[in-house]
Amino acid sequence: MTPGAARFRHEQLVDAAFADGPAWSLLCPYDIEALPIDVVAAAHREHRPNSDSGPALGDVLADPLPDLGPPLRELRFDLDELPRLRAAIREHAAELGLGECRATDFVLVADELAANSVRHGGGGGVLRLWRQGAYAICEVHDEGVITDPLVGRRRPDFAHHVGGAGLWTANRLCDLLLIRSAEAHGTSVRAHLAVAAGR
Repeated sequence: MTPGAARFRHEQLVDAAFADGPAWSLLCPYDIEALPIDVVAAAHREHRPNSDSGPALGDVLADPLPDLGPPLRELRFDLDELPRLRAAIREHAAELGLGECRATDFVLVADELAANSVRHGGGGGVLRLWRQGAYAICEVHDEGVITDPLVGRRRPDFAHHVGGAGLWTANRLCDLLLIRSAEAHGTSVRAHLAVAAGR
């Protein structure tokens, strides 16, 4: 996905998140005096109210994730394998660049994503781990399908529902959480965690 398309998708999600609330406006942070004119022109086109350019909101989850090359570790899991999944992440913490505190967060994120696969994605899935620059990355893939483009971005209603906090928790702990889902390919959730807290 190009940076422009990524911005457009983000703005679609913002529009959807606030669609049922009171009227609001958002100040664009683009520095129109410092940026090249073509960048400013593209941003202006994308930021028009009710712009119909670009893909539909329902397609937000369909874009493929970037190819990260061979993973550091790949592990198939089901309910019985969740303890082994957590142990595998701890075993690779040093290669992922994670200290003890960040490794604990990373284990929790992976465990929440894997538990979602067990519960909603056909009983299991595949975990993949990478180190990319300043980030440790885990991806969980399963055969389930997600249709809500805002999944994991809304605080769950803990007072009235049991569950529903896995993606929300992962989103809160990660620096970036990417979700892709389609009938033909299942669901992939990729979590990026800065190896140093506070990045």
